[in-house]
Amino acid sequence: MTFGSHAALDRSAEVVAPASAATKAAVVPSKRPLPTIALSATGDITFGEDGTYPRGGARALLEGVRKHLRGDVVLGNLETVLGDGTRARQLGGAPTCPEPPDPCFNFIAPAAFALGLRASGFTILNLANNHAFDFGRIGETMTTGALASARLRWTGKPAQVTSLRAGRVRVAVIGAAPTPGPRTCSTFPEPRHSCETQRTARRSSS
Repeated sequence: MTFGSHAALDRSAEVVAPASAATKAAVVPSKRPLPTIALSATGDITFGEDGTYPRGGARALLEGVRKHLRGDVVLGNLETVLGDGTRARQLGGAPTCPEPPDPCFNFIAPAAFALGLRASGFTILNLANNHAFDFGRIGETMTTGALASARLRWTGKPAQVTSLRAGRVRVAVIGAAPTPGPRTCSTFPEPRHSCETQRTARRSSS
């Protein structure tokens, strides 16, 4: 902020004397405002099982919520493999199932659905969940390849920390699960608080 010049008043002469150099206005530098970012996040996303998909793909399925998927970072929990089920099986990516009597769901959708995720507003997807690994490492590789082709980031692999830029801010995103497996929150250096928080949330929602 710049203040105006000062002036001294000589009453005996009834004239205004000009300000000296020492009393001229000082310039106060303005403080640079702290940067802000907008974050948006969703829960589980899946598109069906092998051969059964929503008509119009991911973009059509998400059309009704697209207006809400806005922000500098838009995160979704991708509970599916993105790839070709037949090809995954040929490469040894066998579907995984829980022990009976728990039902068996193996979610996989075409790799092109990643483009629909990006068009709907997502910028990063979390793979720290059970269905992202439905076809093992083969399925996971297909998924990350599909996301990369759609220019989408991902997180959730063991000890993975994904960094994104939002203007002047760098945002670190960690995906972890409170369940046993390669994506458990205990794979991080200081996991105790994160693990306990997730376990508490899980118990509260059950």
